[in-house]
Amino acid sequence: MTVRCCYCGIYAELKTSRTPTNPERMFWGCQKYSSDNGCGFFQWVDANDSTCQEQYNIKNPSTSSKTSKT
Repeated sequence: MTVRCCYCGIYAELKTSRTPTNPERMFWGCQKYSSDNGCGFFQWVDANDSTCQEQYNIKNPSTSSKTSKT
């Protein structure tokens, strides 16, 4: 998995979309997304990054149960 950096110069976070059009789709986003000083960085996880979800769940086991809920 390649870790992305956002335009703020910090590591982007691997997040999960909760929208009706892209439910449970993984994406990279700025850590400061919800604050006014975030850069707005956004990038979908590509199909080629198929191990991203597995590696993310291994590093963050509490999220694996959250991502399976509807």
